[in-house]
Amino acid sequence: MCVVLINPLDPVPKFSYPTNRPPNDLLYMESYLYHQGIKTIYIDIENNRLTEDDFNKQLREIDATYFVINTTGKGYHFRYHFRSSFKKDEIVQKIIANIRARNPKSFIVLFGETSNVFVEKYFSFDVECILFDEPEYGMLEIVRKKIKDSRGLTNIKGLYYKHNGTFIKNHSRNTMKTLDELPPPRWENLGGHFWDSTYRERKEFIDIMGMRGCPYKCTFCKASISNKVLYHSPCYMLAQIKILNKEYGYTDFFIRDAGYFDEISRCKELCSGLKEIKGIVWKCNARIDNMNSKKLALMKEAGCSLIAYGAESGNDQTLHKVNKRITTKNIVDTVAITKQAGIQTAVYFLLGLPCESFLDQIRSMAFARKLDPDIIYISQYYFFKKSEPVKKIERTVKECIKLISVMLLFFWGRKKTAYFSKMRIDTIGANLKHYSISKHKIKW
Repeated sequence: MCVVLINPLDPVPKFSYPTNRPPNDLLYMESYLYHQGIKTIYIDIENNRLTEDDFNKQLREIDATYFVINTTGKGYHFRYHFRSSFKKDEIVQKIIANIRARNPKSFIVLFGETSNVFVEKYFSFDVECILFDEPEYGMLEIVRKKIKDSRGLTNIKGLYYKHNGTFIKNHSRNTMKTLDELPPPRWENLGGHFWDSTYRERKEFIDIMGMRGCPYKCTFCKASISNKVLYHSPCYMLAQIKILNKEYGYTDFFIRDAGYFDEISRCKELCSGLKEIKGIVWKCNARIDNMNSKKLALMKEAGCSLIAYGAESGNDQTLHKVNKRITTKNIVDTVAITKQAGIQTAVYFLLGLPCESFLDQIRSMAFARKLDPDIIYISQYYFFKKSEPVKKIERTVKECIKLISVMLLFFWGRKKTAYFSKMRIDTIGANLKHYSISKHKIKW
């Protein structure tokens, strides 16, 4: 029995700053199945820059029934393009069509954050099920039971499926107590890639994860749909960082989980170990309301060079409405003590929240400019909940021109770095340079 695991192409605009990360969810799935004795074939279309022809050549050499397609990290699925309907996930549709053309009886599974948010839209594709809870365990059960169609999915927990035209959500699995239950990713699947990021200091950069899910319920974030939070222990994290450093040459690490440093004991244990690994630098995301001088001293001593915080808005009323649980005073104070600790700061802001007027957005950008972090990262808000009226989140050309004008007004010529939806807005030169050296276009 063989399972093929696929990471699709994620097309981005040519002027965007190049940001990508390892497909961690897919790596965990592949490693778990492999260690359970299941034959796996790993195909990374995105990072190996495979064309549709390249992919089809590989398909012709594969004898497999089960195909798993990753949808985590595919940010473009959330975007509006000046209209009220979502951009179709044409890449995933083409992958599915090519698999079906090769073997119409293939069992195709989707998993990852994007398909978990837009379940009904992804079920318009020709797939058997979508995994949403402990996907590694669910996929193993499907393979072990040799399930061939939706009739066999009735009692498999943690997935969505369709039967006789009816859309069904099975119960959650809820058996995993810690992420340490999963074997580490088989890092050889990374293929020696280094990764692009806003926060990269060195060529040998990699983005790693220490938790799954989020304990906070910010209304604008897709992580708010999950009720489960699982952590890796500091011991596990340190072991993997050492392997990635010694065996694969990575020296620059970004821990992307904002909640990992919430507990002082976890922060202390991880920092104690990181301090002993020579020749690396690291940075992380963190919560504004869970940072203090004691943690910052530990992190600085352990080699932390930058912390990225989610502020989202410079308006207290907005912060309350989106359930951020912080105030503008918290933001100012935390950024200040981080700078005092000798650690660089990056701060995320959101524009286009349904609860904000255009004047609110101007106030928010004025606050961001005054805050003066080393990096300002401004993103557009993208609708992902059915409950939100479409008319409140549609983007018109006029509205986008207004937003870009505000960005240029506040951040053009800024000495520190500023981004707007992955595009440098403090200087045009960086975007033109990226345009001229951008990776060759992959046709799909």
